[in-house]
Amino acid sequence: KAMSGIFRIPQKHAIGKNIQDVLVSPVLYSWDSVEKKVLGGKQIKVVCHPDTQRRIECTFSPGSSGMVGTCFDTTESFQAENRLKTSRKMNQAYFHSVSTGLVLFDRDYRILVANRSFGSMFGLVENLLGIHLHEILPSESYEIIEDLARPFFSNHSQEKEEARTARFILPDETRRIILQDVHPIHEDHGEVFYAVGIFEDVSEKTIKNENNRKFLDMIRKMNLLADTLLTTGAFSTAEIAEKLRDCVDADAVAIYLSDPLSDSRLAGCTSDWPDDIPDMFLELRLAPVLVDSDTGYRLTGDDMGALDSWFTSCLVFPLESDRKTSGYIIMATSGTDSPIELFPLAEISAKVIRAYYNASEYETEIEHLDHLLSRQSKLAGALINSLDVPVALFRIDWSVILWNKPMEELTGVSFDLATARSEIASDILFNGIGGISVAQRYIKNGYSEFPESWEVENQDGKTIRCTWRLLRTESVEGRNLEPVIAVAGVKSDDVY
Repeated sequence: KAMSGIFRIPQKHAIGKNIQDVLVSPVLYSWDSVEKKVLGGKQIKVVCHPDTQRRIECTFSPGSSGMVGTCFDTTESFQAENRLKTSRKMNQAYFHSVSTGLVLFDRDYRILVANRSFGSMFGLVENLLGIHLHEILPSESYEIIEDLARPFFSNHSQEKEEARTARFILPDETRRIILQDVHPIHEDHGEVFYAVGIFEDVSEKTIKNENNRKFLDMIRKMNLLADTLLTTGAFSTAEIAEKLRDCVDADAVAIYLSDPLSDSRLAGCTSDWPDDIPDMFLELRLAPVLVDSDTGYRLTGDDMGALDSWFTSCLVFPLESDRKTSGYIIMATSGTDSPIELFPLAEISAKVIRAYYNASEYETEIEHLDHLLSRQSKLAGALINSLDVPVALFRIDWSVILWNKPMEELTGVSFDLATARSEIASDILFNGIGGISVAQRYIKNGYSEFPESWEVENQDGKTIRCTWRLLRTESVEGRNLEPVIAVAGVKSDDVY
């Protein structure tokens, strides 16, 4: 009866028949071979699978006139083993598919297991098993791992430290910012022989946030520069060069000016401008593309002429009056970071200086003031419209002053509609955080302390998440200085 229940075969269908005609063949054996071995005096253990989800384990021993079999239904343990194998495969697949770098290491900081993301994070593809962590991790990264793991391995009773961030440059010049953490694996008796290192690559998110802050800071500095030049007395050319360097974060700035009777020559520079650089602009031997040009350029290598001995790159912008070149501004850098992404902002800074010099052409104080105010207004418009990120400028009553093209594309609200119906523009822009009242709380200290993330649903119903910065500052409106609010964002599904 038990055999009938195990194999699900009625007794009447089994009695008197050959075993191979009744039962499924065992794994790795045939019934003929089992019979021969048992009749030869051996005890044989076999496994049968009546179907893919069941397992029967049988032991056959010699009997008086044949063989005697004892069978047990081990389906439950068989299915548990299968579930365990599936779970292990799933964990292995997840282990190697996640973007987080994971590494198991011992007290000697030797790698026992590491996933693919860990290797790729540090530019490694070979098998890392058995390698010491200090052999593959940059020193900035290894020191953090060692500091976090040492208390566990030394069995010091101490609370776990918070994750820490490592910043380093890989041999291929790739910049990495990695959030690192260590979790101990406690044995039953409490000791720790192994630990898991967790590495989260936050490079892209962090760099975007840093660039966002950098752009807002440059906007603030340029607004301050324009305001200072417009409202304060005359500055020397060297003072203007120093203020310009602070705006664009260049290593050195020089201003070459000309008059109707002479070519452009050095009129003023920052303190870091080398003394050995020629005073005459033509003697710099810059790329000929600059001749008779009213457009700025970024120069590197041989195109920099005499400047190549001191700097790695430079931005050159002409100073012009009625489209007649009257000088040049040179913003030079000697580091490895490319300034090309800052070109639009540097160009606007140059326009501030150009506006300042051109203002001196006006004869009367009234004409002078009106001209500078007009130039600042155009500057603000050019600044907002030249950026490739959504930017808006509001008065203190949240009426729109400036609304650039990326902001139009994000919200579906045109500049004309935004200025005519500011309530529509502000409702669409701030609806994702609960309206203007919440935005006002963000700038209660003058600026948003942290990047704020919310979704904007445009007039077509399309929703896009952006990370935003808000800044309360001052701007010239007409001939008055009025408080304004700047809002700038970066489209990103990854930044929160």
